[in-house]
This record gives sequence, structure tokens and C-alpha cells, in this order.
Amino acid sequence: MLPPNISQSRIVLVAGIILVAVTLLVGVTVFKVMQQQAEELLNKSLQSSLQSRVQLTEIEISTAFGKTTVVSTRPLLIDQVQRVNTGVDDGTARAILNKVAQSFLPTGLTAISVFDKEGRELATAGTFAQKPALTVALKLPGSVQLMWDGQLLLHAVADMTLAGKVVGKVMTETSLPATMGAIKDANRLGDTGEMGLCAPLGVNMQCFPTTLNPNMMTIPRVAANGDLLPMAYALAGKTGFVKAKDYRSREVEAAYAPVGDFGLGMVLKIDSADLYTPIWQQLRILTPLLLAVLIIALLSLRWLISPLVLRLMNSQAEAHAMNQSLIDSEKQLRLQSRSLSEVIWGADIGTWNWNIKTGETVFNERWAGMLGYTLDELAPITIDTWIKLVHPDDAIHANELLAKCFTGESEIYTLEARMRHKNGEWAWVSTRGRVIEWAADGEPLVMSGTHVEITERKQAQEEILGLNTSLEQRVQRRTAQLHASNRDLQEFAYSVAHDLRQPFIAIGGFIGLLKRSVQDERARHYVNRIKDGVRQAGELTDALLALANLSRVELRLQEVDLSTLAFSVMDKLQQQDPARVCRIHIEPGLRAQADAMLIRLVLEELLGNAWKFTSRRSQTEIGFGMLSKEAGTSGAEPVYVVRDNGEGFDMAHADKLFHSFQRLHSPEEFSGVGVGLANIQRIVTRHGGRIWAESARGEGSEFFFTLGNARP
Repeated sequence: MLPPNISQSRIVLVAGIILVAVTLLVGVTVFKVMQQQAEELLNKSLQSSLQSRVQLTEIEISTAFGKTTVVSTRPLLIDQVQRVNTGVDDGTARAILNKVAQSFLPTGLTAISVFDKEGRELATAGTFAQKPALTVALKLPGSVQLMWDGQLLLHAVADMTLAGKVVGKVMTETSLPATMGAIKDANRLGDTGEMGLCAPLGVNMQCFPTTLNPNMMTIPRVAANGDLLPMAYALAGKTGFVKAKDYRSREVEAAYAPVGDFGLGMVLKIDSADLYTPIWQQLRILTPLLLAVLIIALLSLRWLISPLVLRLMNSQAEAHAMNQSLIDSEKQLRLQSRSLSEVIWGADIGTWNWNIKTGETVFNERWAGMLGYTLDELAPITIDTWIKLVHPDDAIHANELLAKCFTGESEIYTLEARMRHKNGEWAWVSTRGRVIEWAADGEPLVMSGTHVEITERKQAQEEILGLNTSLEQRVQRRTAQLHASNRDLQEFAYSVAHDLRQPFIAIGGFIGLLKRSVQDERARHYVNRIKDGVRQAGELTDALLALANLSRVELRLQEVDLSTLAFSVMDKLQQQDPARVCRIHIEPGLRAQADAMLIRLVLEELLGNAWKFTSRRSQTEIGFGMLSKEAGTSGAEPVYVVRDNGEGFDMAHADKLFHSFQRLHSPEEFSGVGVGLANIQRIVTRHGGRIWAESARGEGSEFFFTLGNARP
């Protein structure tokens, strides 16, 4: 038997060894448990968060592409582009296209352009990215690209078709703020948290900027150690979690997945070192504490058994606190995942899934909420639920679009329709979907898609049209005010012309007397030249008086029979030259609100010019009629036209046409002083209208004018 002190020493030694072993075992076990829990928690959290981000990106890209499809199928746009293609546009179609293009910017588009079938730009609104740092083609119909120009942009080009033929194209760019937000908030996972978005480039990958790397990257799919990078799995169409080296050759914990069928991959990762940092921080606190407990326990093992147990219990409590910290971290990650789901909800997107064979239909809560219902209120839900709510006219159009999808003629089903809200009103929704499951014999089985409420967008479009109309009216009023400000100058011109007239009359009289007394032929020639000069000066003075008088005459609006006036003017012209062979066509029944005297001057000038400039033709052809409604819609002002087959003029000089004392033909060819068209332009302008001409040398002329909404 060993001495008591030796036994005690051995007991102390064995107890100390056991205590040290237990302490080490507890520390290692705690570390391993914390490590395993952290990895499992991170695995689940990363994959859950990644799937939410992938769904968010898919929805945002699909929605942006859907906007391009909506624009390219608008009947109004197609009709105006076709007018340009067929050459019947007088500039109105381009104006309409520009207005409509502007109206799409509030829907989320950053830029839009419309082109005719030859690729000529007809209208544009917003600003396109000029030199994007990175451009990636997406696997979508048409030409669709994902670009980086300080932000993510979706660049899309879609054909505009009519009766199966391409009549033009639409090019749009749309920002992707939700995807940008998902990239930026990846650092909430930790200091090294990063979300990558890449596309394949041969054996390499093209990657957009991230929170850790603000520049574009072209990187190989294989790391330096020969293993595939996490993004390579995503681009191969795989979904999962891996612990591997990233493009920085650092060990990371990464979740990967493809982004739909767009040809993109997404990775959400965090450095392994960053993952274990909280654990090491806890261990740095725990290790000194365990050492202190161990030393105290060894020194007081014989006397302080109970304090040793208490210390062990404290250690267990601290381990529990560490575990609770991990649980709190898991809750935080779940909260982040829920936040992403709220982002999707905030996008106001409803979803639907339809079993075509059985009629069974599944809507999400947001789908029902758009119409003021809950899912319970709509139960039982079948395809008949949708049929009862949709507007009958839109249901007919929907059936036509569905038929194209079922036969494979169209891959995407896109419809803007009115649906009956619970409050009895009609709500506008934009639905987009496609067949996702087909039978072996080619029959469609399952179809799914999304619903987005667009009632406010429709109302905004109507408000924009109203504002444009109001703006045009204000411009007309400002123009009238400008004309009023010129009245003093016109009064001055009237005074000058009136004062010059009497001296010219006197000179003309004395020249007549002088001519009677002169017998020498050379002298008579000079007298005749002086007389012609005086006559021309008198004509210019009369023209200046007429020009000034036009601005002094007060408008007296009444209903005027334009056809009767035109017949009267042409009768007088034909009486002046009854031997001329002519064919006159005046459209009957044309009436307008105008000043009868002034509008007669307009017709006398235009028809008189037509009569004058057709004098050298073997057969004179003159016409007067109404071309069309200026904007092609009810309420727009009509456009009147005077046509002839006369000499015509070069359009390169058209800017001089309506200027005072400007002539496009010499006096030897045709008489006149060059103020007639300037006068009628002032008359038309005072009526709130406008006048323009189209011509070609030797091919006749067309003069168009409108009378607007004149005010006295």
C-alpha cells in the first residue's frame, strides 16, 4: 500500500490527467459541433438565399423582356410604322411614334427606339448605353443582351410583324434594380460575402462586377489546383453546394445554380475563414477561461470538488450560449431570405399554374389580391374561375393567343386584359406564360405564368396623352400672343406703303404725259422702262399694303362652304382664259369654321397660282379636296390640299416659299411680286392652322393647309 501522500499525489495526478483530457475533449467536441452546425446552417442558408435571388433575377429579366414584347405588338405602333414603309406618311406618323415612345418610359424602360423595315430610326426616347463595359447574349427570342454600364441593363430587339411579315423593329433597354440590389446586399452574409453573375465564353467565363471586385472579369472555369470553380457547375446547369477554391484561389463555401434557361449562372459564397471567424473569437474567449479552470482545479482538487463541478457547469452554459449564437445567426439568415421573398411580393407579381387536361388551376395569394379577393373566396379554383372574371372581348383574344401556343406557333403567351375586380370595376392585368410540359404526342399538358396589374400604367398613359394635348393648346396660344406683339411693326409697314403709293401714282401720270410728247424711239424705250419700274414699285407697294392689312383685319368666324368658294374662284379664272383645256376636280361638301373673306383670299391665291403655273401645259389639271384627318383619329383637324400639274419647284428652296418678296421663278417666266403665299400663311396661322407644300421640278405641286381651332 502506497503512502497516503503518494496515493494522494497519484489521485491528484490521475484526476488532473482526467480533468485535462475531459477539458480537451469538451473543447474539441464543442469546436467540432460548432463547426458542423455552422457548415450545415450555411449550406441551407446559402442555397435558400441563392434560390430566392435566382427567382428574383428570372422574374425581373422576364418582366423586362415582356415589356419589349408588349411594345413590339402594339397595333398603333405597327400601323404608324407601316404608314412610313408605304410612303404615305406626311410626318404625322413619326410624331405619333415619338409620343408613344415617350409614354413607355414611365413603365420602367430607360430607352426605346422604333425602326422601319429598312432599319431607319423613326422614333426614340430615353438614353441608350453608349459603351457598355460588358455585353452578354441571353437565350431568349430575338436579340436580347444583358449589359453592364454602371448598372445592369436588359437590351432587347424585337420584330414588329403584320400579317406574318416583319414591318419594323423595336429596341429597348430596361434597368434591373432588384438584381443589382441582390448583388450589393451579398456582403450582409459577412465581410467576404459575394454574389457572382456570369455567362460562358468558350472555356472561360465572363462575370459582372461584384461587391469584392468592381470590375468586369474574364476567368477560366478551372482553378489553379485543377478543380472546377463553383460558377462552372452553375453554367453547366447544376444546382448545389460546394467547398472549393474561388477565382481568388481562396477556400470558400459556395452555393451555385443556373439562372433559368437564359445561359447565366449565379453563385453565392463566403470565405471559409470568414465563416469560422466567430468560432475562433469565441474560442479565444473560452480558452483562457478553460485554462484558468484547469489550473484552479488542479491546485484545489482535494478540497474544491464542488467548485470544479460548478466550473464545468459554467463551461457547459457557455457552450450553450455559443450554440444559441449560431441559432441566432440562422434566424438572421432566414430573415434575409424572407426579405428577398418580400421583394418578390413587392414587385406585385401574381403566379398561376394550369393543368390543361383537367382544368385544375393554382393561383397564389397575390393573384387573387389584385382583384380584391382571397383564395378562399375564389374556391374552388379552376380555369372557369378565370373565364368568369375576364372581360368577354379579351377572352376571345386570349383564346386566339392560347391556340398559337398550343400549336407551337408562339412560344410565349402574352396578354393585356381587363378582369372584374371585387368592387365591380375593371382592372387591367398583363399576363405572361408558356407551356412547361408536353405529352409525347405533342399535346400541351401544363402551362404556367405570371400576372402583373397595370391599371395605373394604363391610366398614366391616358394622362400623358391629355397633357400632350394641353401642351399643344398652350403653344398655339403663345403663338397667337407672338403675332399680336408684331402688330406695331405691321402698322409701321402699312403707313410706309400707304405714304409711298401717292408719289408712285404721280410719277406714273407724268411718265404717261412725257411718253406722248417724246417721238424718238430710243427715248420712248427709256420712258417705257421707267414706266415699268414705276408699275413694279406700285405693285410692291400694293403688296406691302395687303400684307399689312391682313394683320389689321379682325377674324369673323362662321361656317364657310369651301367647295362653293373654290368653284367660284375657278369660274372666274376660266373666264379669263376660256380657250384653255383644263380638267378641274373640286370635292363637294367641304365646310369649315373660318373668316369667309380671308379664306376666300387663301383659295384665290392657291388656285390662282395653280392656274398660273399650269399655263404652259397642254391640259391644265387642278384639284381641291380634303386629304385626311391630320392624326387619323376623331377630333383631329382636317387637312385640305390644292393640287396641280404645273411647273413645280425644287424642294431645296422650299424654305423661301412663304417668305415675303421671295420668288422661285423669274418675272420673265411668271408674273407676281412674291407676297401671295406669305399673305395666306398669315391667314392660315391666324386661324390656328398651318400650311406646307410638296413639289418637284416639272411634276406639279401640292399645297396642304389646316384651319385649326381659330379664335377671333
